[in-house]
Amino acid sequence: MRFYRLLDEGTNSGVSPTVTITSPTNGNVLSDQITISVAASSSYPIVNTKIYVDGQEMNPGDDGNYVINTCEWPNGPHTLFATATAFSTYPGPQNNWPLIGRAVSSYVPVTFSNLISRIAFSQQFFQPSLGQTQEVTATFAANSDWTL
Repeated sequence: MRFYRLLDEGTNSGVSPTVTITSPTNGNVLSDQITISVAASSSYPIVNTKIYVDGQEMNPGDDGNYVINTCEWPNGPHTLFATATAFSTYPGPQNNWPLIGRAVSSYVPVTFSNLISRIAFSQQFFQPSLGQTQEVTATFAANSDWTL
C-alpha cells in the first residue's frame, strides 16, 4: 500500500512553464533501471522539475537526470508524470518575492516487467563493520534460484 500527502504550493503568480516527459513514451514496457528524461522551459531564468511514479516523488540523480529501479514497484501498469516550477528570480531578503509559474506534464502510462517483480531493503544505508545487517526481500515473477 502507498499513502500520499498532498501539499498546496499556491497558485501561479507568473507565467506557467512547459514540461514534458520525453523518454520513456506512452505504452513502453520497462525493466531494470531506467532514465526518465524531462524537458522544461520558461521565460523565467530558474526552472526546477520533479518526476513522479504513481504519484510518488522521485529524487534526481547527481547529474540531474531521474534514474529509477523498476523493481521497486510491482510488475504491471504504472503512471509517470513531471512537474515544473519556474521562478522569475531567487527568493530572499534582497529580492522581492519572485513570480512563480507551475505546470504538470501529461501522464505517461508504462508497464514494469521484471523477473524480480519487487525488491526492498530494510535500511537505506548500513555499515557491516559496525555489526549492522541488511534484510533484503524480493518477489519473483517465476521460480528461480537467487544468490545474494
